[in-house]
Amino acid sequence: MSSGHDIKLGAALDFESAHWGDGTDANGDATDDDTVDDPVNGIDDEDSIAVIPSIEADDTSFSLDISVTNNHTNNANLYVWFDSDGSGTFDVDELETAVIAAGSGTNNETITWNGIVPKFGQRYLRARITSDNLTTTATGSDPDPRAIVQASDGEVEDYGVPVTYIPPSISNPSSTDTDNDGVMDDIDVDDDNDGILDVDEIDSAPTDLFVDWFEPASGTAPSHCPTVLHTADGEYNPLVHAGNAAC
Repeated sequence: MSSGHDIKLGAALDFESAHWGDGTDANGDATDDDTVDDPVNGIDDEDSIAVIPSIEADDTSFSLDISVTNNHTNNANLYVWFDSDGSGTFDVDELETAVIAAGSGTNNETITWNGIVPKFGQRYLRARITSDNLTTTATGSDPDPRAIVQASDGEVEDYGVPVTYIPPSISNPSSTDTDNDGVMDDIDVDDDNDGILDVDEIDSAPTDLFVDWFEPASGTAPSHCPTVLHTADGEYNPLVHAGNAAC
């Protein structure tokens, strides 16, 4: 077994003697294993990730650097979960791992997730390092018990990861103003200024009005969810799903 400081995350070491092990973020801000809720020799040990990179709702990959130390004679295992789907659990398919060589000292390890669909809102990340080889029979989107099981050494840290979304009308605004009213077409609900909403002029079946400046629904733009459904008969019905799986 390694000594307390042989294998750790970041510079400060907290032996996680309190609440982190139940896997529940009772405070809602990933601080359950910080000083406040770890009164037995507790210190704020969340220091292995200097900067949480920005991530947007339509990003499909996410990378970050984690400071790890292994001064032990055995390899250590770095386990990092990113709850990208916002399910509230760290799942098997949300885990990325790395082997930290024995006696390698302190280094930054880059961890990358690919094929993610983080959507919008607050997400969480858990990193842990140990010389133990943690195993599970769980698969896929099942909650991963390795995120909460007790280990013989190492450290655990939790972080909040905010996922943002910037509508294209803001990040890449239109420069076209058909009716010269000072409102660009991509956010103008009547861009030809004829008194008829653009949504009424579309030659198609029922059309949705959306929260994000009337932009069309898209699986890669999860906040494009309808506020009302226009049924093409002059009626606007209450909030409906309207086919966007991300709503």
